[in-house]
Amino acid sequence: MTTEENTLAAAFAGVAQRSPDQVVILAEDLELSAFNLWRVVQTYAAIMTENGVGQGQTIALDTTDTIVSVAAVLAMSLLGVVLVPYHPTVLQNGFFAVERVLRSAERPRKMHENELIVDGTWSPKSRDIALPSAQLQSTADEAALAWIMPSSGTMGSPKYTGLARDLVMSRVKAVTADFDDSHRRCLILFAASTRPFIIRSMAALISGRAIVDTRSSAFTAASKVDTVFASPNQLDTFLGRRVFSPKLPSVQISGAKLLPKQRTRYLNSFERVDDVYGTNETIKAQITRYERDANGEKATVLPLNTQIDVVDSSGQNVPNGQLGEVRIKTPQIADGYFNDPVTSDRHFRDGWFYPGDRGFKARDGRIVLQGRDGDVLNIGGEKLSAQLVEACLQEIPSITSAVCFENPLAQHGGELAAVLELSKTAIAADIAKVAWEAVALQFGPQMAPRSALMVPCLDKTDDGVVRRAAAVSLFVDAANIELNSNVPN
Repeated sequence: MTTEENTLAAAFAGVAQRSPDQVVILAEDLELSAFNLWRVVQTYAAIMTENGVGQGQTIALDTTDTIVSVAAVLAMSLLGVVLVPYHPTVLQNGFFAVERVLRSAERPRKMHENELIVDGTWSPKSRDIALPSAQLQSTADEAALAWIMPSSGTMGSPKYTGLARDLVMSRVKAVTADFDDSHRRCLILFAASTRPFIIRSMAALISGRAIVDTRSSAFTAASKVDTVFASPNQLDTFLGRRVFSPKLPSVQISGAKLLPKQRTRYLNSFERVDDVYGTNETIKAQITRYERDANGEKATVLPLNTQIDVVDSSGQNVPNGQLGEVRIKTPQIADGYFNDPVTSDRHFRDGWFYPGDRGFKARDGRIVLQGRDGDVLNIGGEKLSAQLVEACLQEIPSITSAVCFENPLAQHGGELAAVLELSKTAIAADIAKVAWEAVALQFGPQMAPRSALMVPCLDKTDDGVVRRAAAVSLFVDAANIELNSNVPN
């Protein structure tokens, strides 16, 4: 990458010029070279321009299609358009205006959202497009806004972080460390219009690597995929009951807490499992690599150009093993939340980002997360992280996801309640008692759930993280229905 390649579009144009025949997208029915993908990008940019999309506008991307996603992101970079991943609340966020929604044809139409639909007419086969090379330089202002990226929104509406072009390039280049010479083909299971997919796909493309576009484990093995990127929920769905033999080289997990039972299972299919802790506001903060040898599983903290501390309320580091507040400092840290100074001042202080996570530093240097500030349960005067209780519940084979909280119903104040997503074969009548006993055994009877709502599916983010606020609302809405409470009094 040359110094002139200071936008994503310019960087990928360089790849297409130097290695035009390099396969960059591989699917079961097609192979797309760098040259041909660049033609698609130019076509997208031309059609967007014809439809009045121009520099500085903010466009929301809504797609499940890999090619549409990468071509649209690069076309927006080429035109100097500001990208924001689509979310149902994005047009009413109150912090910034969205001029258009760029939506691929398979997505539900919403005519009131000023849509621009990507369909078959966007193919380079239907027109001859050649944008002048000067177009690459016209949008290279490093301080100009390029991306507006949302948080997960698990506690309600997402918060948004504005990233200038130089920060976007810095973040993408940092992720290119995942694509050394031993990593040539990757499978990205994150949804195509989400931040985790976008940043990893851009890193892969400007590294000249191939993105394998499939959800078939057989095609994944046949394509010699060497790196898989996924959340735990996405990887569980992808693997099903399959075990890769021979093992694939690597899987990188992020977006949700990695449970011990999941880690052990993944090591049956991958030589190494990298557990990534990071945030939208800072990018990667910690990677713990798990491998298996003759002595069992071993964990190694990989070096990163980041600083991560555990501090007390006065900002002083606490001793190893002591619970405190996690804070993060990276070269790719954002300035704050988009047009939200109050929330920014709470989380961004003195060059540090305070995500609201609580944890402790282990002797090997790992930061062990114990939940978030808002997740601390106070049941009968005893405090415990909701994430720890949820992890305990999810060790029960019949429970696929769990959310715990203080019962919001007045007559049950001070009791623990839960919403449990059950597997298809589970018998709800039996689970409440099993759940109570599992938590009581590990944390004591006081912390065990007295009321549990059993559901077939919980509302989750694209990464598979349960939307906690939605789960609590579901529990309250079901309050007039007899909840499963077959537990000891």
